Amino acid sequence: MKKIIKLMSAVLAMIFVLQSTIIAGASLKSTSAYTGSTYTHQTRFDELERFEGIDVSEHNGVVDFAKVKKAGIDFVFVRVGWTGYTRSKHSLNYDKHYVDNIKNALKNGLGVGVYWYSQALTEAEARAEANMLTKVLGDYNITLPVVMDYEFAGVDNGRLDYAWRNKQINKAKMTANALAFLDVVNKAGYDGCLYACKSFLTTQLDASQISQSYKIWLAHYTTNTDYTGNFEFWQYSSSGRLATIGTNKFDVNFWYYDNKAVKMNYIYTGKPITPQPVIMADDVALVEGTDYELSYKNNTNVGTGQITATGINDYEGQQWLYKFRIKPDRVNNLKLDKSRTTESISVKWSSVVGATSYKIYVKNNTQGTSFTRTSTSASAVIDGLTTANSYTIKVRAIRNGYYGDYSAALTAHTVPTKVTGLKTSARTTSTVTLSWDKKVGASGYKIYLYYPSKNQTQLVGTVNGQNTTSFKISNRKQGVVYYYKVAAFVRDSGIGDRIGYLSSHIGTTAKPNTQKITSISSPSKKKLKLSWNGTSCSGYQVQWSTYKNFSNNYKSVFVGGKTKSTTLSTYYSKKRYYVRVRAYKTVNNTKIYGAWSSAKYIKVK
Repeated sequence: MKKIIKLMSAVLAMIFVLQSTIIAGASLKSTSAYTGSTYTHQTRFDELERFEGIDVSEHNGVVDFAKVKKAGIDFVFVRVGWTGYTRSKHSLNYDKHYVDNIKNALKNGLGVGVYWYSQALTEAEARAEANMLTKVLGDYNITLPVVMDYEFAGVDNGRLDYAWRNKQINKAKMTANALAFLDVVNKAGYDGCLYACKSFLTTQLDASQISQSYKIWLAHYTTNTDYTGNFEFWQYSSSGRLATIGTNKFDVNFWYYDNKAVKMNYIYTGKPITPQPVIMADDVALVEGTDYELSYKNNTNVGTGQITATGINDYEGQQWLYKFRIKPDRVNNLKLDKSRTTESISVKWSSVVGATSYKIYVKNNTQGTSFTRTSTSASAVIDGLTTANSYTIKVRAIRNGYYGDYSAALTAHTVPTKVTGLKTSARTTSTVTLSWDKKVGASGYKIYLYYPSKNQTQLVGTVNGQNTTSFKISNRKQGVVYYYKVAAFVRDSGIGDRIGYLSSHIGTTAKPNTQKITSISSPSKKKLKLSWNGTSCSGYQVQWSTYKNFSNNYKSVFVGGKTKSTTLSTYYSKKRYYVRVRAYKTVNNTKIYGAWSSAKYIKVK
């Protein structure tokens, strides 16, 4: 009775299963491909679809879910965490594989539910466990129940074992603990379910009370369970083997699904909700008013509503009970509001009917951490963030402690801080190269030409990647001082680039042309005269020496930018002197030099 994945997708749309009292014909049997044994299914499930699943924890090691799927498994329950059985404290721990297990199971098209191994002795402890579980589920598409796994540790000194044996806890208290756990799950917007073995359900818990509001996952290792209480999942063996996996053993489960049952979730409107269940008896769809009458309870406000179908005429004396959840509507139109800063992101969304507050889920994608905030209005400034980090934000409505579904996710960065360290790292006679300090988290940088007199900027280039911290600008005129600023930016899909704060500006210029000495002479004793071609610059440096490489015995003189010749005095007469010249441009009291000209020499008089 396996269905293809398209059918599974419909199955996983949070549909609640009818626990009917109608008894059909003969029991069905099936042989499990994972144990080799033949199992008898109770007659109440004859009309239901049946799916195969496993449950996993870190004890299963690294699970290849592609192979799990190939083996014919439809769904998986993943352990998210566990409570230690130590008596000294209430020790809550996350399963080290839960993130990978959920992600990889979903990636391979499996329906996913989750569970927490509980050792709760009080309602407060049960709520703490449930909160620990539900607070990490915001990232995942959990479509199967969120489960409290309530069982003894199997050791004499175990936390729950000891408390039961020494009458520190009883059936009523344990039932209250389970209901407290599942109430947190229900209010968080998930389908609550209790896992326990047959003896636990009959001895330690009032399963009939729990099953009035929540699903039951029965653990009973037999080929023909005689458990008479309501249940939807049956863990029938802890020794299942998947042909595609090898020798690893898995807990294996049946899921009985009624595709004709009443829809699980309804949206709060402030008006009564009146679902119309499909009631079947002996493969015949019964007719309201002829075969049964409907009545409703708790069907206006958020919470768990109930439908009672009471048989009349040919079906007098029979009754069918259905449960459904009313919750706030999903938040829509989540978007950025106002401007982002280096440490905050502002968001807004459409208000939800009846919502008293909103839960905002924020994940730092850069660092892998997450947190939640609460807002009483349909907007929020999320502050205390890290600059230039990427954040995913989702919002859901709350009414009377019950949660709606999360909105579609919005991903946005905080703004990068001001770029520092801007300088000219290289230049030629027609180019300048700027460089600056890296801004961690930046998607890239924008380079701007700056006009100080107008206090205006003009974009001249963009570089991508936080590690690309330089940019060459071509076609720069000699003798002209250019001013530049740089800003880091972050790039968000569907939103665009958000530019950070501009750096302080710097002035720079291209390197002056290399000069050419056009003439050289010695007009008189100890005198040397030279001329050069000239360029647009602030001035020239002229240097002369008796050494060809100017390594010793040299002197320099600076002349103005309009000067193209000068006469020098030498220390010696009748001696060969070498001379050279270079242009410079002064920017911010710093001389930017061109290359030295080729040296010329002459024997002075």
